Amino acid sequence: MCQLIEQLASDKGINVDDANYIYTFISGYLVNKIPALSQVIEDIFENPGTDKLNEHINKAIELIQHQQWREKFKDYRMPPPDYIIQQTGDW
Repeated sequence: MCQLIEQLASDKGINVDDANYIYTFISGYLVNKIPALSQVIEDIFENPGTDKLNEHINKAIELIQHQQWREKFKDYRMPPPDYIIQQTGDW
């Protein structure tokens, strides 16, 4: 993570400490609004590789589908996978 901040700060002529402060403030603000982002932010800046990021994407998709199901049917249960496949055409 520090390498990314250092590179961006250097490219823009910003003090590294100032850039780090801005990153820390903004990421802290986001995590306070959406606590689940904490691990995602850490993983992104640790450069974990494609598998870890895909895991986060898949979890986000699952949460979005779950929310859409609750809003559509006023139900808190997830539909069976066969129903999702029928509605979307793919898994």
